[in-house]
Amino acid sequence: MKALVLDTAGPVVGVAAYTDGSCVWSAEQRILQGADGWLLPALITAITAIGGREQLRGGRIVVGVGPGAFTGVRVGLATALGLAESIGCLVVPVSSLALRAAANPGIERLVVALDARKGKVYAAEFDTRQSVPRTTGAERDALPEDVFVGVGVATGEGAIVYRDRLGGLTLADTAEATGVRAAGCFIPAEGLDPGCVQLSYLRGADQVVTMRATPGAHSAGH
Repeated sequence: MKALVLDTAGPVVGVAAYTDGSCVWSAEQRILQGADGWLLPALITAITAIGGREQLRGGRIVVGVGPGAFTGVRVGLATALGLAESIGCLVVPVSSLALRAAANPGIERLVVALDARKGKVYAAEFDTRQSVPRTTGAERDALPEDVFVGVGVATGEGAIVYRDRLGGLTLADTAEATGVRAAGCFIPAEGLDPGCVQLSYLRGADQVVTMRATPGAHSAGH
């Protein structure tokens, strides 16, 4: 099966291309503003790496649906949905925290955190000793001191920003990684029609927002 993976939930965004569960191309980039300017050319390269748009028919697009930077997540999700609708493939929505957990296998207690601004983080705990990261706690919009407790490993942009508050947690070497290079474990999951995919956001009235493909988003495949 051919698949693409993309995540734009944090300041580092990533795209990867997969063939039969193996990553054949990937790239990550720290973006200060305007993820779409980097994302679309990266997707074109990824699609080329798997042999073109037609190869994605019957395949999957795995996309991080948040939590994370609201505008960034919307850009990535709208792009994924537009591409999926134009090609005719299914979408696998994955927590952006779970994607980052996949980049840290073999850890009994992994705390994944993204910077939520306003002195808080979006975070969840995982056990990554199996092939697919297992969530061991609900995703939270919380203060760093309520998240970074006990022993284990911490990863994600939130762990970098608040590294002085990690306490007994060790900062992972892959803390900046989006996880797209290790996301092959999510590809076999049941895919959804693009119109059924939702953005996951942990803050206020924007908690869950249904996304539809945006006009022109499928241009990444031309």
